[in-house]
Order: sequence, then structure tokens, then C-alpha cells
Amino acid sequence: MKRYVYSASDSIKQTKQYKILLRRIKELYGPEYGIDPTHYEEAAVAWANLAEKSSYAGAWDHPNLWYTSSKSLEMENEDLYNEIVLDSFPDCYVEEAVEPYIDEYEYYDGGEDEKTDFVLPEGVDMVEENGRTTLVVSDDVTSIESYAFKGYDDLTDAVIGSGLRTIEDGTFQDCRNLKNVRLGDRVTNIGWGAFSGCYNLTDIKLPNSLKIIGQYAFANCENLKKITIPNGVLEIYTNAFEGCSNLTRITIPNSVMHIGREAFWNCSSLISIIIPDSVTNVYSETFKGCTSLKTITIPDSVTEISSWAFKQCPNLTIRCHEGSYAEKYAISNDINYELI
Repeated sequence: MKRYVYSASDSIKQTKQYKILLRRIKELYGPEYGIDPTHYEEAAVAWANLAEKSSYAGAWDHPNLWYTSSKSLEMENEDLYNEIVLDSFPDCYVEEAVEPYIDEYEYYDGGEDEKTDFVLPEGVDMVEENGRTTLVVSDDVTSIESYAFKGYDDLTDAVIGSGLRTIEDGTFQDCRNLKNVRLGDRVTNIGWGAFSGCYNLTDIKLPNSLKIIGQYAFANCENLKKITIPNGVLEIYTNAFEGCSNLTRITIPNSVMHIGREAFWNCSSLISIIIPDSVTNVYSETFKGCTSLKTITIPDSVTEISSWAFKQCPNLTIRCHEGSYAEKYAISNDINYELI
């Protein structure tokens, strides 16, 4: 088993990032994981220490881990190790661990896991009726491999049973004729590129159980016009909705604590958006290329906005409170603003 060694400092506990990470970890890994409560603080210290010292720009974006002591990140259970630690890096993987921190990463694009052969898993049926092909996943199915249905162009509908907790990386990637999806009521995680390239996807209802929308999860779903993110979602990872060029409306609840960089890049039909009070940062190019974006409401909780967050948003007005960071940002970046 790998062993990651860190040198933690008390000063890290005073940072805003540490406090955010501690809250995330407690919400992501609750009592059902059987984690000793004393380890939550240690996990936040370790991750904050890693992210602060790492040369990887997205390190703050991936807080999904815990560890068993202040000096080591060593899982007692190998399944949990694989699920939490390795899956904490949706767009990179650890090349090697060094003391006192990990500083070598490589970009992960899913290529090694990519599947091109279509195989119908056990417990999954394909129903053809009235010119439509519907994938039906029974409640007994608890896992489906990554890229299981990638590029299956005959697929028009998918109904996912209550047994699945994770829609794995690339599960429906490039299913160009997939239009309607019903996810089961126990899904908590939509993985890397799970629905990316589903150009004709127009209707998907996200369950209340959902907590994570992964990187590129809905990238280039060009016909997706609206989507409601349910209360309970904690993370919207980088590039999650990139290239959804017909998306006009999206609702983000107050449970969301993090919206990754480039999350809505080139959502050129998006008209308005409200950032929830739970968010503190607006990252680089989060709304780049949102050429139709007219208003964005930014709460007082936001204390950092990248200078490129609204690049190529020529019609934008920032709605904010007087004296807020958002107001100062708008003034310094010559962006129209309206006090609320």
C-alpha cells in the first residue's frame, strides 16, 4: 500500500482554505463511512498542506480524502483507499510521493481506461420500441464499468435503477442520440466525462442524493437547455458544463461550496446565474465565452475572483452588495455592476 508523508503546520489551520476543506470532508464522508471523527481535522490539514505547496494549479479543487494520522495518508481499508484517494484526482494522478509533499502530477484524460467495444452488462436490458432504444439498469446492479456504453449511437433513453451510487467515468460518453436520462435515487457521484459529447441530451433529472458533478460530466451537451442542480450537491468540478452552448438556465443551490475553473466555459446561451452564499471563489475562466450572460449575482461570501473569470462576457453586469469584494472587482476590471 502506498504511503504519503506530510509535514503539517499549525498555521495552516488559520487559513480560509483549511476551514472550507474541513467542512467539505465532514459532509462528503459522514458517519456511514465509519471514520474516526478525530481524523477529519487531520485530513483537512494534510490536504491544505499538500495544496498550498503543490505546483499543481488545481490542487485546491480536489478535497475528497481523509487520512489516519497527521503524518501519513494510509488507508486501513484498501477499497476505501481506492475509492477516496485515487478517485480524488479526476483530472490527474499521483506520479510519486515525496516528503514532505507530493509535487508531481500528470494530466489524466481517461485514455487508458477508454473502451470502444460495446458489451451489455448483466442486469442491464435494451428495450426497442416505437423507434427508440432505452437502456434499463435494474435495481440489482450496483456497478457499471467506466466507458461501458461509450459511443453507442443507437441509444436514445436511459433509466438507471436505485442500486448505482456512481455513474463512472465516460459511461455514456459520445452517445450522440441519447436524449432522456433518469438517474436512480441513490446516485451520489457523476464521474469524469460521464455524459460528455451527448449532443442531443435534452432532459436529465439529477437526484437529491447527488453530491459530486465530475469534471467534463456534461461537456459539449449542446442541446441541453436547462438543468436544476439539487440541494445537497457539494462540488461542481472543472469543465463540468463546458460547451453546453444552448444552456440558458441553471439553478445552483446553497449546498454547493465549490465551482471549478472553466465549469461553464462557452455556455454561450446562458443568460443569468446566481452564485450561492456557500461559494467563496470564482476561478479562472469559469464563465469564459458566456457571450449572452447578462447578469451574475455574486454574494458577500465570495472573496476571490480570477481576473479571467468572465473573459469574453461582453454584456455582463455583476449584481452585488455595496462594499463587497465583487463590487471592488467590478470596478477594478471595468465591468458593469448593479448594487442590490
